[in-house]
Amino acid sequence: MSEEFYDLVEDAQTEDVIEDESMTQTETQSQTQPSSHKDEAKPLLDEVTFVGSGNSKNPGGAKVWMCIYCNIQYTSSYSRIHMHFFGVTWGKKAEIRRCPAILADREKYIKLLKKMVSAISKAPPSYKAPSSEKARTVLLYECARDVEKDSSSIQDTWFTQGVSIVSDGWSNVKHEPLINVLVVNSRGVTFMYAKDFSGVEKIGQAISNYLLGAIEKIGPSHVLQVVTDNAANCKAAGKDIEKVYKHIFWSPCCVHTLNLIFKDFAEQFNWLENVYNRGKMVVKYFLNHSQALAIFRDNSNLEILKLASTRFASHYILLKRLKDCREALATTVVLNSWREWAKQGDENTKKWRTCCSNYTK
Repeated sequence: MSEEFYDLVEDAQTEDVIEDESMTQTETQSQTQPSSHKDEAKPLLDEVTFVGSGNSKNPGGAKVWMCIYCNIQYTSSYSRIHMHFFGVTWGKKAEIRRCPAILADREKYIKLLKKMVSAISKAPPSYKAPSSEKARTVLLYECARDVEKDSSSIQDTWFTQGVSIVSDGWSNVKHEPLINVLVVNSRGVTFMYAKDFSGVEKIGQAISNYLLGAIEKIGPSHVLQVVTDNAANCKAAGKDIEKVYKHIFWSPCCVHTLNLIFKDFAEQFNWLENVYNRGKMVVKYFLNHSQALAIFRDNSNLEILKLASTRFASHYILLKRLKDCREALATTVVLNSWREWAKQGDENTKKWRTCCSNYTK
């Protein structure tokens, strides 16, 4: 949220909770019920209970309220209510305690956050969105600080339980080769960072130096193992790390190992490779012809999967899904709608359509 929004919320007058200072005791007790404010610009008023008025003479000033999550009572304005749930903005001093119940329950925090995001679309016309400069500096730093704060509880266990460093290579949307570093233990997975290896040959020494830097940053005494895939350069990097730190051992990725086993099966058994090629042809044909795909979807609750060649166990996943969809595929090719559609097209199209029908029966 931008500071302009906070200022807008603070300046706007709240609905007067106590309408008469001489109200009866019964009316006062009714004010202790959860707030039912419908001010769309202040959605957090529904998350507190007003119990009285403060010392401010301004009717829109400080009020005595109680959080419905932690049941702690405060006297403040709406901006402090926001700080109670979401913390202070970058560079400001915390003048109210964060809600411990929200900090301990991620689902409640996300629910409140979505509520605040929805309130932006209902803000008055005078609301101004943050500038691009503020979004990429102040607000970005604030988000980074919140992520660090949320992950601090997990990072504290690194020094008592030990960790495993998991690294893998991938390419982003710009096709830049990246190698990431993840820290894993029983409390969860934490992403540390990724490095762009453009123009750098991914030999064993380069990868080992990169991972040794991550080990030094965490602390060698807290690292138990390093996990990478089974590529030759990664194996060489693992051996280099084991030479530097005798207590750290390198482990190959189990999923990558199983994927290599499936590939060996496909290469050793010709019938399996033939079945896979036929299955891939069926998948490609349906996905490339919208009419055929529409007829199939009318008879199946599952989708046909088209997997990338880099996907682990791609042979198994594709054939397993075809097996699960076999009855729906067989039903599709015997329908009258399929037969009417099969009469259209040139000879080559009809030939492939006949082959696809034969494979799915």
